[in-house]
Amino acid sequence: SGIVMFLLFFAIVYYAELPAPFGLSLGIIATGLTLAPATLAMLVAGPLAGRMVARIGPRPILFFGAFAMIAGLLLFILNRATTLDLSVDLVFSLVGIVCIIIPIVNMISISLPRETIAVGLGINTMLRNLGGAIGPVVATAIMATYTSPYIITAANGQSIPAGVLPNAMAFNIVFGVGLALTVVVIVLS
Repeated sequence: SGIVMFLLFFAIVYYAELPAPFGLSLGIIATGLTLAPATLAMLVAGPLAGRMVARIGPRPILFFGAFAMIAGLLLFILNRATTLDLSVDLVFSLVGIVCIIIPIVNMISISLPRETIAVGLGINTMLRNLGGAIGPVVATAIMATYTSPYIITAANGQSIPAGVLPNAMAFNIVFGVGLALTVVVIVLS
């Protein structure tokens, strides 16, 4: 889940800021504002997920989170043409992430013997941090592999190659990898 979370964080910021037709051509502030609704949704979903874990147990919330994450990743593949689309997709994905992280911590706390809970939570944090190291590398490798030339047109009408940028296939594969890893989370759960 940590790999998916950081893979997503990395790819979305790149996608938002890349020039059209590769991305949405947003600046830093506009990208942050596009991410803001999902951040607020996470702040609301976190305490709700915590309460629901206490009422119905961690597994249903974990599965809800995984399926919300799958929905968000599918939406990224199918519908990411505008900032509104990106914001909606992010809400599903980031609420899904929160609803995966909270039950995992609960499951560790409940299932381990009292004297080893701290070790279990430490390993969970370490694995999430490891995901933070792996996710961006996976996203970068995919985005560097699937590229297309970026051509700009000069004032005189001449086409000038300006470099190569990640294309739509790159982002589809990144989100597809996220989907596959989320299925692994469901299987392991």
